Amino acid sequence: MLVFGSSTWRQRAVRLIICASVVALMIQQMKLQNRGIDPDEIKKLLMAGQDLWNYDHNDPKRNIYSAGYINVERSISIIPPN
Repeated sequence: MLVFGSSTWRQRAVRLIICASVVALMIQQMKLQNRGIDPDEIKKLLMAGQDLWNYDHNDPKRNIYSAGYINVERSISIIPPN
């Protein structure tokens, strides 16, 4: 589970490595589909694929940062086909 909040620098470093690994897997999947890789698209896919806690989808002022964790399987599975 990738949770950001108050933690030690080692915990933050491990989380950063996990997040970078997820991005690398997403890039690899996009290359296999012969797609262009856009950083904004990667960010949108990561945000769309995360699992959130106590999240009201109808709240326009919702803050999704630090409110959940990356769901690796979902983030990669929602990459649209080429």
